[in-house]
Amino acid sequence: EKNLIVVMMISVAIYSSCSSINKGYYSFEYSIDTNDIVSHHSEEGHEDFAKGYYSFVQPDGRIRSVHYQVDGHKGFRVFVKYRSLTSMPSAHDYLTNL
Repeated sequence: EKNLIVVMMISVAIYSSCSSINKGYYSFEYSIDTNDIVSHHSEEGHEDFAKGYYSFVQPDGRIRSVHYQVDGHKGFRVFVKYRSLTSMPSAHDYLTNL
């Protein structure tokens, strides 16, 4: 749960700074790959629309992938998937090729 909170706080901070500078299109992407943490986050948007995803390996070894969209008409929508690492070649390959 700590990883989820940290990633969401980072995305809010980046989105806020991008939207205050430029009302046009923006995008960002980053990955963290250490011995303890493997995660990825990507987002793009413009004015009143944004979509993105983030993923990370949970303590139980499963990969949690969260895809989200937000717009002025439908609000915030989120879709969460869980996958096992046993069916993937590596967590890094999976997270960077979503």
